[in-house]
Amino acid sequence: MWPRRDQITGQQGWNCRALVMENAASHAWPDLAVMQLPPMKFLHLLAGLSLPGCTLHAVPVITEFMADNASGLTDGAGRHSDWIEIHNPSAGVQEMAGWHLTDSAANLTKWIFPAVSLAPGGRLVVFASGDGVPDAGGALHTNFSLNAGGEYLALIAPDGVTVAAEFAPYPAQREDVSYGVARQRMQLLAPGATGRAVAAAVITGEWRGGSEPFADGSWTAVTNGIGYNRNDQPVLPLPTPEVAAWQVPSGTVGNQNYGGTLGMDFSVERGVTVTALGAFDSGGDGFALPIRVQLWSRDEHSTPDFFNDDTGVAILADLTFSAATPGQADGGSRFIALASPLTLPAGTYSVVAWGYGDQELNGNSGVGAASWTVNSGEGAITLDGGGRFGAAAVFPANVDGGPPNRYAAGTMKFFAAPADLRRTAWQVATGTVGNQGYGQPLGMDFSITRTIRVASLGVFDSGSNGISGNCEM
Repeated sequence: MWPRRDQITGQQGWNCRALVMENAASHAWPDLAVMQLPPMKFLHLLAGLSLPGCTLHAVPVITEFMADNASGLTDGAGRHSDWIEIHNPSAGVQEMAGWHLTDSAANLTKWIFPAVSLAPGGRLVVFASGDGVPDAGGALHTNFSLNAGGEYLALIAPDGVTVAAEFAPYPAQREDVSYGVARQRMQLLAPGATGRAVAAAVITGEWRGGSEPFADGSWTAVTNGIGYNRNDQPVLPLPTPEVAAWQVPSGTVGNQNYGGTLGMDFSVERGVTVTALGAFDSGGDGFALPIRVQLWSRDEHSTPDFFNDDTGVAILADLTFSAATPGQADGGSRFIALASPLTLPAGTYSVVAWGYGDQELNGNSGVGAASWTVNSGEGAITLDGGGRFGAAAVFPANVDGGPPNRYAAGTMKFFAAPADLRRTAWQVATGTVGNQGYGQPLGMDFSITRTIRVASLGVFDSGSNGISGNCEM
């Protein structure tokens, strides 16, 4: 079972939430290849529990329904009809004769229950097939079906006016996934909470409890929420793993004692989240001098390939590394996490550092050979320019001779927003008018270097005014 939320109103101004249950026909927990971490609510579907301050009437309620039943519960005729479950939460027998179900707020008495009783705590499934009469197996059928795209659904008291339970409306539904009412909720993870996630290839026993805490050092750093799908691709693809933009091997010893500011430029191509700033630690023995590292936004003045006129705009993050606060070693640098992860939109930025000297050397690849590397987060950022230097404590204005990872000085850790998985192979601007009336097949060839999934096919619409003839693909 996995939660999804809708809202139905209880008494005293509180709201009760709704949930989706996977495999609702069998009420079994499915094996999930990837765990979902949305803004998470943990919900129990238990008749005896209710939200504090949210009193549920001791009258029948709609606890669950399925509006897109493709392979789940079958009716008496063997069909996978949509269905609605009615529950009697009271301690007494509930007579349903005269009660109504409807999918129209304008017609509350659309379908009426025949004489049928619900035992205390009992449940009754009514199929929403549109038949309007019981099937050969005796199962009840409404005279309307449910719209998987979302619509109104309500249980109405015998007076034809009082709404006992309603979804006004329920949202779009998923195939073979039921939707219903939860009686209790507890927030386990706040929206935007940071964590780590892994996509397990096989769900084995240790994932079901008893092996905690997990060794999550190799898992992907994520910001809540993330998603899963029963198909080959995630609903919300995982971000790229957390990486250091400028990387120096462990034990690297500096080769320069520059006391001014050293900067490295980068451009964000798609959103990234900076989680930590880092400082080069010559020899990996901690800091003999305090090192200041800052993240700046940078104005390139509409000259992206000319860096000499760039200026610093604003300091977005600022940390000091010292013997007392050295940070966590990773490679040849040490990192201190930001108090709150910082999301950077597309734009131009620089990481600058100063404080190096005779007792704490920086590195400069222009002075001696270096095996330093960079990581773009799978293209999320571009490492620009050739490095920059200047006076201490100010944005460095002087451009150096490159490469983009010229210095072993400041760095940062980040993860990238997931790339949009959907792409259109051949694109035509909206409103484009065709220039040929060729009536024979037209084709375009392509090759693939890794597995892709084709989601849809498209056809050119001359003038964007609709298709007047028949097009076959």
